[in-house]
Amino acid sequence: MLLSVSIASAWGEFQIDHNQTEIKDLQSILDSYHFKYQWQNDVFDCVDMSAANWKFLKSLGYSPMIAIRKNPPSNEKHVYVFLTLKSGMVGVDTSIYRGANLTASLGKVVTVLEMERVCRNPEELYAIDPRGPPVIMGDVIEKNS
Repeated sequence: MLLSVSIASAWGEFQIDHNQTEIKDLQSILDSYHFKYQWQNDVFDCVDMSAANWKFLKSLGYSPMIAIRKNPPSNEKHVYVFLTLKSGMVGVDTSIYRGANLTASLGKVVTVLEMERVCRNPEELYAIDPRGPPVIMGDVIEKNS
């Protein structure tokens, strides 16, 4: 029997997707592309990666949103994208792949969705980012060889 799990946040309640086929298909898409730049705080970090992932997923027909959450143990803010698949919600998190793995993928599909705040698009995210507009502009994603 499959247990249905949902998560509540300040923004609302979500049905989490546990359909392994849908998750595997999305992960395969993410693993077919990579970021052109390495993670660098305040230059190309989770804010920029989530904005790029939002644009990429939107171009594929998904309806992504951007979540901001605390990142334990420091409680600094972390940003990631979440979206609805046929069976429920999943996230795409780059913090799990930080470093060399981001040269082979756009992130990891996750089913734990924590959020303090939600942004509908990158413009809304950059409007509240203390550092201001992005440092690196233009296309930051490319297909793997």
